[in-house]
Amino acid sequence: MTKDSWIYTAEYAMPQDEQLARDDRRIEMLDRVLNHAYSGRAAKTGFGWMASVRVRADTVVHNIDQAAILGRKLVDDANCQVSMPLAAMVSQQIVASNVFHVQLETLSLSEKIGVAEVCGELGITRQRLHQLRQSGRFPTPDGKLLSTPLWMRSTIREFTIGWRHTPGPAPRPMDMEGLVATGSMRWE
Repeated sequence: MTKDSWIYTAEYAMPQDEQLARDDRRIEMLDRVLNHAYSGRAAKTGFGWMASVRVRADTVVHNIDQAAILGRKLVDDANCQVSMPLAAMVSQQIVASNVFHVQLETLSLSEKIGVAEVCGELGITRQRLHQLRQSGRFPTPDGKLLSTPLWMRSTIREFTIGWRHTPGPAPRPMDMEGLVATGSMRWE
C-alpha cells in the first residue's frame, strides 16, 4: 500500500531593481538541495524563483493541511541554507502528487509559460497583466497547471502584434489621401 504524498510549491518575487544576476548560482544550489533531500526542484522565474518539495504522509503528516505546513518549512529552510535573498512569497499551493503528475503530463511545458514569464516577455508587472486580463484585452489561458494559468508562447507572440505597451487611446490611422491632396507630405 502506497502512502499519500503531496507536492508543495512556493513562488518568490523580488523587486525589479534587485533581481538575481545571471551568474548567480544559488538557484542551482537550491535545486540540488531540494532534489537531494526532498525530491523537489527549484527554478528561476522572470521575477524571482519557484521551489517545490514532495511531502509524504508519516507519523507527523496525516493530511494536506499538515503537508502544507511542513512543505513551507522545508522550502524556507532550504532557502536559508543556500542564502537566498529576502523575497516576497507571491503564491503557494499544495496538491496530491498523483494529481500534479497527471496534469504535468498533459502539458507541453516547453511551449507553455506562466504569469511570471509572460510578464517578463512583455515587460509588465503582474498587476498590469491582471488589468489586461480583467479588461478582456488579453488572451484567455491555453491551459492550467493546478490554479496557475498557462499560455502558449505562440499565443503571446500573436498578442504582441499590434499591442501597444503604453497606455492611452490608440493613435488614429493617417489619412494618406488627405495628406497628398493638401500637399503636406514630401517625397524625396
